[in-house]
Amino acid sequence: PYGIYVNPYTGYMYATDAGYYTGSGDLYQWSPEGTLLGTHKLYINPGHFLALPPSGHMTGIETVTHTPGSSPSFIYDLQGRRYDNESQLKSGTIYIKDGKKMLFNSQP
Repeated sequence: PYGIYVNPYTGYMYATDAGYYTGSGDLYQWSPEGTLLGTHKLYINPGHFLALPPSGHMTGIETVTHTPGSSPSFIYDLQGRRYDNESQLKSGTIYIKDGKKMLFNSQP
């Protein structure tokens, strides 16, 4: 096989049967106990495998909570630049304020 991989999070095993990296073939998947779970057709053989942690195993990512009125309200453009007040904004432009999109229209 061209590629063999064991997922460190789940223990599932994967292998491909193409003879070289530009050839098509099949991807085989086995359970940690060695039971063949299925095959999947490959049209370009992977040079590398990537394992992502299953749900709930990410670190440093927490739910964001917002309490209205608890902090100053800043306005951001779609490039992430912060504006302190509406006098700096251009009419007809989309901005983000309090986590919501807004289309700014200045009054003449």
